[in-house]
Amino acid sequence: KKNKLVLVSGGSGSGKSTLARDLAESLKHRLPVLLFPMDDYYKDVSGKSTDFYKSYDFDSPDAVEFSLLEKDLRSLIAGEECDEIRYDFSTHARKRTGKARGAICGGLIVAEGIFALCNEEIRRLADLKIFIDADETLMLFRRLRRDCAERSCDPEDVKKRFFNFVMPSYRKFIAPCEKHSDLMVKSGDGPECNLSFLSAKIAELLD
Repeated sequence: KKNKLVLVSGGSGSGKSTLARDLAESLKHRLPVLLFPMDDYYKDVSGKSTDFYKSYDFDSPDAVEFSLLEKDLRSLIAGEECDEIRYDFSTHARKRTGKARGAICGGLIVAEGIFALCNEEIRRLADLKIFIDADETLMLFRRLRRDCAERSCDPEDVKKRFFNFVMPSYRKFIAPCEKHSDLMVKSGDGPECNLSFLSAKIAELLD
């Protein structure tokens, strides 16, 4: 029995990871749920110069290996395993962990990432597509908090990248993808409100 796929998209710092995690937690009592972070599918650009990283646009869809992402999602939807990979944002290396991701049967895959709705082939695989709309100031605040705490980034560097890369790419590539979504939620509406609404919609999909 095939698995259902839910895509969660939105800008960096919009709350995608939190919403996807909360959805998986709220639904796991009724069926198998697999949380799938698309960030692990950035292209490996390790070992480059400092100048390269300063100018490399991680916020462009060109930074993602969509062919591998599609291949692995197709395997998981079919109930098959795929190799687990992890992307290290400190070294910009993508590595296989030696473990298998999946497999579940007759369950739900919740895949989240800023480019979740940017690729037509990935969108075609989805049973439900969600877009999170968030205020730009809120996204900057969350990005600063995450990158400084988890990736040891300098606050000024985070701000420069946000205004030079993150927001221009968001406006060009990600925000227009809202039109491809089945459901749009506001990040500022409160997690409980959005979670209740989306859980009900996914329950309808499963039934």
